[in-house]
Amino acid sequence: MEYWIENEHLKVGSIEKGAELSSIVYKKTGREFLWQAGDLWKRKSPILFPVVGNCKDGQLIVDGKAYPMTSHGFARDLDFEMIKKDVTSVTYRLTENEYTLKMYPFQFEFYVTYTLIGHSLDVNFEVVNRSDRDLYFSAGGHTAFLCNEREGENFTDFYLEFEQPENAGRYFKRKLLSDQPEEYLKDAKILKLTPELFAQDALIFKDLVSDCVTLKNVNDGAEVKVTFKGFPVLIIWSKGDGFVCIEPCEGCDDAESFAGDITQKEKMVRLAPGETYDKSFQYRIHG
Repeated sequence: MEYWIENEHLKVGSIEKGAELSSIVYKKTGREFLWQAGDLWKRKSPILFPVVGNCKDGQLIVDGKAYPMTSHGFARDLDFEMIKKDVTSVTYRLTENEYTLKMYPFQFEFYVTYTLIGHSLDVNFEVVNRSDRDLYFSAGGHTAFLCNEREGENFTDFYLEFEQPENAGRYFKRKLLSDQPEEYLKDAKILKLTPELFAQDALIFKDLVSDCVTLKNVNDGAEVKVTFKGFPVLIIWSKGDGFVCIEPCEGCDDAESFAGDITQKEKMVRLAPGETYDKSFQYRIHG
């Protein structure tokens, strides 16, 4: 089922499967900002949990035992329960079940809340550890924003602008992540979108100084500002046309040299029994 929230500026849809966004409309112009799936990529805005990216050998090691784990985790393919909704906010919940326990032997509650605040959509993740031992997880957003939905527009009419000049290395993804970054951004604020930019898969950054990055359209000034303060990894990905995903993440792919268990995975969050994780990122829309 699809649920809608709205305020004076935005109308946003989401669905129970994966707690995934289905639409982000700027009401003044009626413009859709969310990629609407298709042959190029069949998803719109998957939620990544309990891992981000690929696990080495497609598995998690917990207490010496191997558990199969798909890329980006299982949450994006499961039905969440819509537990609370009002005009401007909706909350979804996922808990462990027989299926998840075969891949991830932890008891948890995972909440995804979408809230409209002015021109912004706040995306909140809350994780509760219901196990009697430490819980380890990663989480992230994977929203695809439209880049050339209108006649006459091209992918190259869009660019990304960081909040501050960046001197950051890029980690390369070859199923697993390179152990060391390659020099990439050198006192740069602007990344122009081209198909070639993604010829070697995603751009993965772990050492940005900016707290936000803005997707801009050179034709009319429409933009999406993504604020990811507190999220240690930013992933930028596209198929080279149609959309770009801007992904604030608490976690990343396993590195090529990784050989440890879940307690040693990079950027994983650890929660003691009964503890709660609560963190948000925002999409500010104009256009």
